[in-house]
Amino acid sequence: MIIATVQEGQAGLAKLIDAAVAGEEVFISKEGKRIVRLTAVETQPQPVVKRKPGALAGQGFWVSPDFDDPDPDILLMFENGEA
Repeated sequence: MIIATVQEGQAGLAKLIDAAVAGEEVFISKEGKRIVRLTAVETQPQPVVKRKPGALAGQGFWVSPDFDDPDPDILLMFENGEA
Protein backbone atom coordinates (compact mmCIF):
# COMPACT_ATOMS: atom_id res chain seq x y z
CA MET A 1 0.00 0.00 0.00
CA ILE A 2 1.28 3.44 -0.94
CA ILE A 3 0.07 6.56 0.85
CA ALA A 4 1.30 9.85 -0.59
CA THR A 5 0.50 13.43 0.36
CA VAL A 6 -1.00 15.78 -2.21
CA GLN A 7 2.40 17.40 -2.71
CA GLU A 8 4.08 14.00 -3.18
CA GLY A 9 1.31 13.04 -5.58
CA GLN A 10 1.89 16.13 -7.69
CA ALA A 11 5.63 15.54 -7.81
CA GLY A 12 5.47 11.80 -8.49
CA LEU A 13 2.16 11.20 -10.25
CA ALA A 14 3.70 9.05 -12.99
CA LYS A 15 5.21 6.65 -10.43
CA LEU A 16 1.93 6.46 -8.52
CA ILE A 17 0.05 5.69 -11.73
CA ASP A 18 2.52 2.94 -12.60
CA ALA A 19 2.08 1.46 -9.11
CA ALA A 20 -1.73 1.51 -9.43
CA VAL A 21 -1.59 -0.13 -12.87
CA ALA A 22 0.66 -2.83 -11.38
CA GLY A 23 -2.07 -3.59 -8.84
CA GLU A 24 -0.73 -1.66 -5.85
CA GLU A 25 -3.19 0.18 -3.59
CA VAL A 26 -2.42 3.89 -3.90
CA PHE A 27 -3.94 6.58 -1.69
CA ILE A 28 -3.51 10.36 -1.65
CA SER A 29 -3.79 11.95 1.78
CA LYS A 30 -4.36 15.47 3.01
CA GLU A 31 -3.78 16.52 6.60
CA GLY A 32 -3.16 12.89 7.53
CA LYS A 33 -6.46 11.60 6.11
CA ARG A 34 -6.85 9.50 2.97
CA ILE A 35 -8.96 11.48 0.55
CA VAL A 36 -8.37 9.77 -2.83
CA ARG A 37 -7.84 6.19 -3.98
CA LEU A 38 -5.97 5.85 -7.27
CA THR A 39 -7.05 2.81 -9.26
CA ALA A 40 -6.35 1.54 -12.73
CA VAL A 41 -9.10 1.25 -15.32
CA GLU A 42 -9.76 -2.24 -16.60
CA THR A 43 -7.89 -2.75 -19.83
CA GLN A 44 -9.63 -5.97 -20.81
CA PRO A 45 -12.55 -5.31 -23.14
CA GLN A 46 -15.86 -6.58 -21.84
CA PRO A 47 -17.35 -9.37 -23.96
CA VAL A 48 -20.23 -8.33 -26.15
CA VAL A 49 -23.34 -10.33 -25.37
CA LYS A 50 -25.44 -10.72 -28.45
CA ARG A 51 -29.18 -10.60 -28.02
CA LYS A 52 -31.20 -13.59 -29.13
CA PRO A 53 -34.29 -12.63 -31.14
CA GLY A 54 -37.46 -14.10 -29.69
CA ALA A 55 -36.02 -14.56 -26.21
CA LEU A 56 -39.30 -13.39 -24.63
CA ALA A 57 -41.56 -15.52 -26.85
CA GLY A 58 -44.28 -17.09 -24.74
CA GLN A 59 -43.33 -15.04 -21.65
CA GLY A 60 -46.59 -13.10 -21.50
CA PHE A 61 -45.10 -9.93 -22.99
CA TRP A 62 -47.87 -7.80 -24.48
CA VAL A 63 -48.01 -4.42 -26.21
CA SER A 64 -51.26 -2.56 -26.75
CA PRO A 65 -52.07 -1.89 -30.42
CA ASP A 66 -52.35 1.83 -29.61
CA PHE A 67 -49.25 2.09 -27.39
CA ASP A 68 -47.93 5.13 -29.26
CA ASP A 69 -51.23 7.04 -29.50
CA PRO A 70 -51.19 9.79 -26.84
CA ASP A 71 -54.05 10.08 -24.39
CA PRO A 72 -55.83 13.34 -25.33
CA ASP A 73 -56.05 14.53 -21.72
CA ILE A 74 -52.36 13.94 -21.06
CA LEU A 75 -51.40 15.54 -24.39
CA LEU A 76 -53.44 18.64 -23.44
CA MET A 77 -51.63 18.82 -20.09
CA PHE A 78 -48.27 18.86 -21.87
CA GLU A 79 -49.41 21.48 -24.35
CA ASN A 80 -50.67 23.73 -21.54
CA GLY A 81 -47.47 23.32 -19.53
CA GLU A 82 -49.24 21.53 -16.68
CA ALA A 83 -47.11 18.37 -16.88
